[in-house]
Amino acid sequence: MIDKIQLSRYKTNAVQGQRKSGTFYPNAYDNLFSNYLNSLSNNSPTLQCIIDDIAQDVVAMGLTCPDKEQAARLKEFFKKKSVTAMATGLISQESVSIEIRRNPLKNITAVENINVAHFRVTHLNDGTPDQFAYREDWNPTSSLYKYSNSYINSYNNEDEKSLLYYYDSGTFNTPYGRPRYLSATDAIELEIAIYMMHNHGAQQGMFPSMVVSKESSGDAETDRRDAIETQAQTTGAANAGKVITTYYREGGNAPTFSTPNMTGIDKVYEGQHATSEIGILKAFRIPSANLISGLNSKGAGFTSETEELAYATERMRVKIIEPRRQQLLEILQPIFAELEIENVSFREVAEETVVTDEDLSNAITLEKVKEEKDFDDQSMLDALEVGEAIDLDEWELVDVREENGESTEDWANSLIKQNLTTIEKLKDFVTSRPNKESNLDKDYYKIRYSYQQKYASANSRKFCSKMMSRTGRGVVYRKEDIDTASEQGVNNNFGHNGQNYSLFRYKGGVQCGHYWQEELYRMKSKTELYISRGKIVKNIPSKKKPTGSAYRDAKKAPKDMPLNGAYPK
Repeated sequence: MIDKIQLSRYKTNAVQGQRKSGTFYPNAYDNLFSNYLNSLSNNSPTLQCIIDDIAQDVVAMGLTCPDKEQAARLKEFFKKKSVTAMATGLISQESVSIEIRRNPLKNITAVENINVAHFRVTHLNDGTPDQFAYREDWNPTSSLYKYSNSYINSYNNEDEKSLLYYYDSGTFNTPYGRPRYLSATDAIELEIAIYMMHNHGAQQGMFPSMVVSKESSGDAETDRRDAIETQAQTTGAANAGKVITTYYREGGNAPTFSTPNMTGIDKVYEGQHATSEIGILKAFRIPSANLISGLNSKGAGFTSETEELAYATERMRVKIIEPRRQQLLEILQPIFAELEIENVSFREVAEETVVTDEDLSNAITLEKVKEEKDFDDQSMLDALEVGEAIDLDEWELVDVREENGESTEDWANSLIKQNLTTIEKLKDFVTSRPNKESNLDKDYYKIRYSYQQKYASANSRKFCSKMMSRTGRGVVYRKEDIDTASEQGVNNNFGHNGQNYSLFRYKGGVQCGHYWQEELYRMKSKTELYISRGKIVKNIPSKKKPTGSAYRDAKKAPKDMPLNGAYPK
């Protein structure tokens, strides 16, 4: 807890790197800067709300990965509560300290986040911290303070205990984290000071809530006892001591009750509090106070609150949430690698997302959209059973791409050189190939589509989960397969303007985080493999060339499409 508020308590030179003092490098001039940052969060409601909300948005439903066995290990070592603590430390301190414990066989048995305030750097190796001292509390005035240190080395695979330590000191020359909101410490301390002042005044009875005027008994001692009794009877425990009782001479009117005139001081404090809140939000680059739990809603010039929220949510995701996720995953990568866990990502929360119509006037929630199910998952999966697994012994994946306006034929010709002499010798052979041809294929290359994930989600629909499982097994599809599934897997009532639902364009529906990846394969075998069942196809039929908005949308996750992929009725 902050004992005494002193604005600008830490000047720039006070938070710079300090010379080694005895066995460790001090964290700021008093060695208590990390403690100070913790106290700011513990005492400022606005700061605490911002840090907690960002950390929860970053972690969402926790860590996940595609492989089930690896996912089990991930859950064992990185529980959601622990990962949230790591994210909180990263945001509040711009530093993370994770203790790794091993058994006698040197295998990792536990991964535990420990608040960085417990550690001080004791040794630097070419400027990189590689040894640390641990204390329960570094504040000499604390009852937990001890002069002796416990030492631990930086992350390695030999010690029974080691510390994975990350910090970003920004422009400061110090081996400790310096958070990005440092410019807002005055605003944070101002907010704390306002709350402390109000609390002190209320506790001491300096801010009366009521004035009671009564007829005097004529005796001062009798009036004094009456005033005490009046307070006890009228205020209750919450306002005890906050009532002023005044007495007028005998023969006056009946007792009156009124509220005190604060001479506008309450407006002054309200303005100061709003100023401090704005400063804190700016330091964190929060695009709208509406995104933070408990903060006052303030208009930002948008035509509707829905429009503002949609814009601010996307800005916050791009500018704050996703970069923090990537940062945390990179910090943890050495542990993931040792545990042999790959492709780790964050599972999204099943949030209630606002979806609006063209005028953004009749907003409906995502939950309501989900009730109007766009297609039957199992029917669609059954319709896509025709996918194929490419034989990579005979075919080679040349390139994958997102939509760039280039035709598949030009794409293939720029990367693959056709051997016509060899292909002509294969004419008789290719008629027996079991693989179906696609209108996008040529005799020496084939175009296929695989279902890929851009955004992870904790509540991914059955169709998307099964499709990703197929992708993991190497299953790909012709454009014709996808179009056929769109016709067979859905009811026309779910489609666009009464037509069939377009699986190629809209994938798994509103808020889906998946897309179709276009893949180019070339034929490696010169004597055995051929794709066409008939004659050599010299050109792709013009009506089958991949052009138009459907192909552009195929490469987009519905989350990145207008209205989050909601289709018009």
